[in-house]
Amino acid sequence: MLVVFVVAIIVAHVFLIWIARTRLARRGWKRVDYVWLGIASLAIFGTAGTMRREIAVEFAEIAEERASASYALARHQVALLSSSIVCGAFSTPDAAISGARISARQAQRQEIERLQEEYDQVCAFGREAIRKMPAQMPKESQLPGLGSQPRVEDSLLKELLSNVERWREDYSIRRAELDRIRRDTQHSPLEESVEILAPLLLPLALALRITKVTGELKLESSPAR
Repeated sequence: MLVVFVVAIIVAHVFLIWIARTRLARRGWKRVDYVWLGIASLAIFGTAGTMRREIAVEFAEIAEERASASYALARHQVALLSSSIVCGAFSTPDAAISGARISARQAQRQEIERLQEEYDQVCAFGREAIRKMPAQMPKESQLPGLGSQPRVEDSLLKELLSNVERWREDYSIRRAELDRIRRDTQHSPLEESVEILAPLLLPLALALRITKVTGELKLESSPAR
């Protein structure tokens, strides 16, 4: 950058001050303000873009870890639906109902059958759902649809199904944040060009500004024509 700065000052002084054919008049030096300010603005925008992208890359790594952890927890909650907690057969020991009246025994059997049906439905739902979720966080932003959850009355099943939805929503939020930060790390060809030229544009702008000061001082010291 120092070499560019020195070369730019020398070239600007030679062509804008010392050579008569290209020497600028008072109005010309006023117009130089537009040039060096424009170049300086591009340099600032390019430098700011580079810094923003570097920061975004670091944040993207953190956001990816959070999204991966959230996905793992969401998948774990889905896996619980097809675990031994849900997928099992209810049994009623004879000792638990011995001596009970027939009507009470039938009511208990009906309640057990109802619970068994709910657990079987959730188990089938969980087995189908876990097959739709890959072991690792997918590249796609949206999770695959798991289908409609079965309606249940058992408090444990309600809690398990609620946990699935809660962690799916948490993953959606984490993934949206990750996708947003990843977009910030990308740039267009124009932005890339400005960022590459930014280290050269700033010395050029400063060289023009210094040359403008020299030119205006020379005009003030010259006799009026």
